[in-house]
Formats: sequence, C-alpha cells, structure tokens
Amino acid sequence: MKKKYINMKHFLYYDQECIDYLQDLSKKGWQLESLGIFLAKFIPCDHLLKYQIDCTPMSEEYLNIIKEQGYQWIDSCNDIHIFVNKNINALDLQTDQDVYQQILLSQFQKSNMIGVFVFGILMMALGFLN
Repeated sequence: MKKKYINMKHFLYYDQECIDYLQDLSKKGWQLESLGIFLAKFIPCDHLLKYQIDCTPMSEEYLNIIKEQGYQWIDSCNDIHIFVNKNINALDLQTDQDVYQQILLSQFQKSNMIGVFVFGILMMALGFLN
C-alpha cells in the first residue's frame, strides 16, 4: 500500500489553513492516518473527507458526542486533536471562533516555550564544552 509522509507539526496551529490543506489532499486521494513526531502519515482514500481541528480536552463523554456527529478521532499533537468525517456537510465541531482562537494561541505558546527551553539547555551544554 502506498503511503505519503508530510511535515505538518506547526501547521496545526493554523487551523483553517491546515483543514483546507487536508481537504485538498482528500480531493487528491489521500487521507490523514496519523501524526508522528516530525511527519504526518497519509494513506490512499477514494472519497472526500471533512477534517476538523479541536482543542477541547478529551473525555469519554466528549468522544461520544463527536462520534454521534459522525466524526472519527485521528490523532493529537499536544492538546490539538484532529477529527475526520466522511460526510463533507457535517456540522463543524467548533462554532465559537473567539474561544477557539484563544485556545489555539495558548497551545502555540506552550509549544514555543518547550522549544525555547530545549534550545537554552542545548546552548548551556555547548557553552560548558568550550
């Protein structure tokens, strides 16, 4: 089976662009299967899909509501979750864009803080080696 790998790690923070990109890949016959550390894995698909990104904390109740709407959880990166639906006319998961943008911003800031911390430790280690 053919697979395609694409770097999408920070692309998730640009939710609408990411959704548009995933749906364009769906039109070309590719479905997101999983997110890896650096690469997203895609598998062949023969129908259009609707993707949604959400940051609502995962719980059994939340997943049941998602399933009732026809969505399937694909994977998560930090607290950003990707869902897919075979019904391209399905309702969006997130309807309050102001709240959603604040959640995404807080996730992006957490991700950047970890990167800065790791970079700082690396620089200190290199400084001690000299």
